[in-house]
Amino acid sequence: MNREEIANLNDRKLISLFQSGNNYAFDCLYKRHYQNVYRYLRNLTRHKEKSEDLTQDVFCGVLICFKENKFMGTDFFSQYLRSLTYYTFLQSIKNSKEILTDCNFFENMADETVNIEQVLFKKETTNRLKCLVSTLPKKKQEIIYLHFYDNKIFKDIAEDLNAAQTTILSQYYSSLEKLRVTAENTNFRFAI
Repeated sequence: MNREEIANLNDRKLISLFQSGNNYAFDCLYKRHYQNVYRYLRNLTRHKEKSEDLTQDVFCGVLICFKENKFMGTDFFSQYLRSLTYYTFLQSIKNSKEILTDCNFFENMADETVNIEQVLFKKETTNRLKCLVSTLPKKKQEIIYLHFYDNKIFKDIAEDLNAAQTTILSQYYSSLEKLRVTAENTNFRFAI
């Protein structure tokens, strides 16, 4: 089979061909799906370099999955890829120190070495953040406050709210995304 014929195969056949040792089949899958994965991540992260890095992570994950024969050969590779992409994005948030991970995020006013301008800026930021959080539905507000004020882990929050941990995580990350978008739309600056 020549390269042109391989490139025209559907995803399932390309996966099978790759698993039988044809590396060009993976190249075809990569070229076919790269832009969709990248655009999806770009939309989620709003950051070019982070999107590029995460796209590579996604395809490394796919490659490992194929090499270890963990992929069960479905006709819906694009759905699998989208799920893996979203999971990779969530893992990057979880591992990131950039997005609301400091438990003192809302009220970090006790630093005595800062000048009065910094204290006022932090107070203003805290008040504006509370206003932003108040735009969320009550249940999502509760999740945010339990996580940041009470320093609770998601497992404990799920138990307290009598909900599945995955539901809590989903609502938490969608809340962070909404807060980020709202903050961007209102030219909100976070205290440094």
